[in-house]
Amino acid sequence: MPRAAATLKARPRQARSHDTLRRLLAATERLLARQHFEDISIHQILALSGVSTGSFYARFHSKEDLLPHLYQEYSDDLRARLAAETDPTRFEALALAARIHVLVRRAVAAYRERRGLLRAVALLARSRPDAIAKSAVHERDDQYRAAAALLLACRREIRHPDPARAVSAGLLFVLAACRDKILFAEAPHPASVDLTDDQLAAELSHALTAYLTTKPPGETAP
Repeated sequence: MPRAAATLKARPRQARSHDTLRRLLAATERLLARQHFEDISIHQILALSGVSTGSFYARFHSKEDLLPHLYQEYSDDLRARLAAETDPTRFEALALAARIHVLVRRAVAAYRERRGLLRAVALLARSRPDAIAKSAVHERDDQYRAAAALLLACRREIRHPDPARAVSAGLLFVLAACRDKILFAEAPHPASVDLTDDQLAAELSHALTAYLTTKPPGETAP
């Protein structure tokens, strides 16, 4: 069940109230699979969920207030899956390039599988950063550090004089490209780059591997 957030007017106390909240969130998630959030109306959410207008406004101020709860549910699910997928024992036999390939393909798949929700949350986070629960933000930071640790375990293969900085910057480049190309594919610049998800993953893997294994010109080891 989603954790109570500032966007929820009243914490659900009874089974019926929990069920109402669950149906609203499920309906919104289904609509996000085929529409951008800004194109979804409250009427659509209510029609699909079977929830009355009064019940909706007893809990939420606007449809935007649904997003932090959906994102928290997504975060809870992602936490469990990534804990298994980034278990260091699963990477012990892999060299740096292979580790990068696995992590980049996972990032592309993660953005694609919940594109509608992540696009809406990305827009919300830019206009109302305080609407995103700090727990979810901290979880993303932890997952980012776990991915970095998997690459830094191959430190000997990294030729950048500051491996930690290079890995952090490289992951930022990869995730920013995924966000732009997958979440905002209709925007002019991303739309002008014709890449399938498989091609995107391959090119990003190649770029990150080259970046980490090539000594920057003019840089000297600290």
